[in-house]
Amino acid sequence: METTRGTERDAMDASGIARTAFGLDVAEGPGSVQRLPGDQERNFRVQAAGGQTYLLRLYVSGMPREEIAFLRDLTDHACRDEASRGGAELSARLQRFVGEGERIESVEWEGRRVDACLLTFLPGQLLADVHPHSPELIRDFGRTLG
Repeated sequence: METTRGTERDAMDASGIARTAFGLDVAEGPGSVQRLPGDQERNFRVQAAGGQTYLLRLYVSGMPREEIAFLRDLTDHACRDEASRGGAELSARLQRFVGEGERIESVEWEGRRVDACLLTFLPGQLLADVHPHSPELIRDFGRTLG
């Protein structure tokens, strides 16, 4: 069962995770960490002090670490393969795991251990902010995802 917490407290906790688990120098001030909508996981837009924007994802659903690692390896492979052919279009449209090595950390969230990762942030309009979800929008979204 999901616990409801204040968004300000969530942002503070997410900022601490980004700092301690991933060594990110998080920007100071309001809005530097914002909770984003998500079906199963907790997602946060995190602004670094240097101006870069990242997505901090907390796997609260209990997704097995092996599946998270598979997603990481899949995007890494797709981007390496594309780069070897001189392309960069796919890489620009994929969320990539940030850093080196495993890039999956076990962190404390709402009193339990969950896996977390830091991803590249893809700017744009969130589907959750578009209303209504017309049949045309859903079809277009499906075509985009393949």
